[in-house]
Amino acid sequence: MLLLSSFTINNEKDNDILGVWLMANKNVKVEIFRSNDLYLGKVIWMGADADKRNFKLGDIIIDDMQYNPTNRKYEGGSFYGRGYKLDCELKLVEKDRIEVRVSMGILHKTRYCTRVN
Repeated sequence: MLLLSSFTINNEKDNDILGVWLMANKNVKVEIFRSNDLYLGKVIWMGADADKRNFKLGDIIIDDMQYNPTNRKYEGGSFYGRGYKLDCELKLVEKDRIEVRVSMGILHKTRYCTRVN
């Protein structure tokens, strides 16, 4: 019984990242959803000032993320932008704020997104 309760709590924590997020540039909203055991992010809104060369509505820009309960991060996936496929790591730092860390080799950049739903 305790094992089942523990699994349910961990599974709920896995899904804390689900929802709609406003990207750091404030011009793109991405819906993070779960497909089987993977987390993906799809562009669902673009503001008038959004750079349409990077993404278009409906694009999957985050894919193949898996939750790691040891460090509470979503890892192993990719972020697509500006013509590049970058390694990606997501971390829920507050209930309505995620840290998005993208990297290529030894170079990396960290941005923060806010929940909008």
